[in-house]
Amino acid sequence: MITGINLLPWRRELRLKKELYFKKQLLITFGVVVLILSLWRAVLWRQINVVTKQTRHLQQSLYSAEQRLKDQNKMEQLQQKPQLTGSRISGLEKQQIGFVQIFDSLHRGMPANLRLTQLMTKKGSVKLLGKTDSIFGVIQLVKVFNQTTHCSVPLVQRLSREGDEYDFVLSLDCRS
Repeated sequence: MITGINLLPWRRELRLKKELYFKKQLLITFGVVVLILSLWRAVLWRQINVVTKQTRHLQQSLYSAEQRLKDQNKMEQLQQKPQLTGSRISGLEKQQIGFVQIFDSLHRGMPANLRLTQLMTKKGSVKLLGKTDSIFGVIQLVKVFNQTTHCSVPLVQRLSREGDEYDFVLSLDCRS
């Protein structure tokens, strides 16, 4: 059997003291690190809360500004509606005057050899479709419209001959 005898007991005590000193330093360092990290977390948490509150405030301000803008746009639209309605009414009155002039012109200067088969209106323009025995009837109708209406110059869109008759399409623009 072998017995172990410690010839240098002071080295063992020194080693135990160094280990204890190292453990204390490690514990103090760990405590300081934990304290620094806790303080850093608290500072960051406070900054995040401040930024979050500012963001909420900005979002609420933006929302209220959007609501005011929508309300203002609605008010402007409500104020513009009577103006738009008035301009539409005046436009319709002008079209009505143009149509009355067209019918008055048809009543006054309709050649005997001309027959209207169809009258179409669309957004201030008028198309007259008809038949005549001679081209001169269409020419006379164009002259009558030039003299009596405030519409644009009549435009002969189509003139075709079928047998003894001519089919024609005459268009007028009364939007102005």
